[in-house]
Amino acid sequence: MEVKNCEVQLQGTIYIDSIFLLNLVMDLYLLTLTAKAAGKTITYKRVFAGSAAGAAGYCAILCLPIPYVCKVLFGMVPIGGLMIKIV
Repeated sequence: MEVKNCEVQLQGTIYIDSIFLLNLVMDLYLLTLTAKAAGKTITYKRVFAGSAAGAAGYCAILCLPIPYVCKVLFGMVPIGGLMIKIV
């Protein structure tokens, strides 16, 4: 048996709602742990608002056709600061 010209192309689909929900839960967890580690009192409305802002910002940055380094420097770092400022 002989295999000739075996090419495999993988294509993936990214669902933006799954990315949003995953980031929302992850940000909720991280912001809650950060507040507890810092000894700060928090309201869950503010934690949820900060998490929602972070998840929405990440989804927006993900859709931009710019290099990854620019996404991190000009998108994700300021969004992280915004999340902490909201909380």
